[in-house]
Amino acid sequence: MDADSLAKRLATFLSFDFRPEELRGRGLFDFLQFDRPDTDNPVVMGVIGFFYLFGEGDLSSRDHALRRIVAFICSQNGHTHPDAAAIRAAIQLLGTPVMDEEALWEWFGGNCC
Repeated sequence: MDADSLAKRLATFLSFDFRPEELRGRGLFDFLQFDRPDTDNPVVMGVIGFFYLFGEGDLSSRDHALRRIVAFICSQNGHTHPDAAAIRAAIQLLGTPVMDEEALWEWFGGNCC
C-alpha cells in the first residue's frame, strides 16, 4: 500500500473516535496533503500521525488516539492488539505536557511490531 492510501486509512481509523471538525482543527488535512511521511510502514505512519495530531492535547484525547492508532497499526500488520497492561503502560507515557517521543517509539516498536 502506498503512503497516501495508508495515511487515508489512518484518518478513517481516527474518525471512529474523533469528529471531522476536531480532526480538521488538529491539522489532519495538512498531514494528509503535505506532512505525512512517505512510507508504507503502518507503524511509522501511525506514530508520526499520532505525534503530529495529538502531540499537544489533553490526556483523554491522547488516550483515545493511542487506542485508535494501535488498532490501525495492528489491522495493517496483522499483529495482535497489545494487552491491557501494555496499554496502561503507554497511557502513563502520555500524561505529561510534552510527550517522551523516544519512549513512545520504543513502546510502539515493542508492542505493535
